[in-house]
Amino acid sequence: MKDDGIISKRKVSPSLKKPLVAGKITDKTTSVKVYAKKGDTLYIQNGAKVLKKVKYRESGYQKFSIKKQKAETKLTFYTVNKTGRSPYVTKEVKDVTPPKKPKVSFVFEGVYNWVDVEGEIGCDVYVRKNSKKGTSKWKYMGTLDRMYLGFHVDHLPNITFMDAGDTLSIRIVDDAGNKSQIATTEAVKEDWYPLYPE
Repeated sequence: MKDDGIISKRKVSPSLKKPLVAGKITDKTTSVKVYAKKGDTLYIQNGAKVLKKVKYRESGYQKFSIKKQKAETKLTFYTVNKTGRSPYVTKEVKDVTPPKKPKVSFVFEGVYNWVDVEGEIGCDVYVRKNSKKGTSKWKYMGTLDRMYLGFHVDHLPNITFMDAGDTLSIRIVDDAGNKSQIATTEAVKEDWYPLYPE
């Protein structure tokens, strides 16, 4: 991962220690807590963009508000005095925002029952069957390399047919492991067909 822009042209000073940054930073973070020495000026940057510049009037931790930053970018923390700057402290902005609930539709075409899933590109699609006999385990069905993913019900592992009243639950999961809300769709109607009729 690489951020664009120059962080700082100042040379590293052996007399300056790295600032201490408390906790993790996520795409929902609106404040940070940083320890620095009295008289030092703290910089918080995302690439070349300065998010915060503060001079410490006393040593210790101070809390600063910052705008929410995009997931998977990096924030750089360093302090500056007359001798130069401290080494960098970098923190990656963690993705903790789940993808939106997928849109799901079910097409009834006899033995070729078809499911369409629409959602965030790059997310993995998981599906499970719900019936009076119980609920199956989540099954990976593919990745949304476009806005939607379609598949036949007979592609579901260990699901041989759908009975009247059965439903399918579908959710999507992003690269960071965040899970969407579950979308549940009716698998059959009154004119249902078994996937493998006798």
